[in-house]
Amino acid sequence: MGAAAARGECSLAFELADAKVTVGVSGSVGSVEAGFRYANEPGHWEISTNGALFAGGGVRIQVEY
Repeated sequence: MGAAAARGECSLAFELADAKVTVGVSGSVGSVEAGFRYANEPGHWEISTNGALFAGGGVRIQVEY
């Protein structure tokens, strides 16, 4: 978590072997933030990370099965 003057995100979702895969990237400007998330629940798996000092980015991968 953190603060940012401007933030944006773009994602792409597709079906692969009866699973929905979503891949996303994010970017921020005027920011100070860092984060990591991992989740593994029945039917859902997700990992994401981000970091910024004045400007930065992140990536997220999510699988629903």
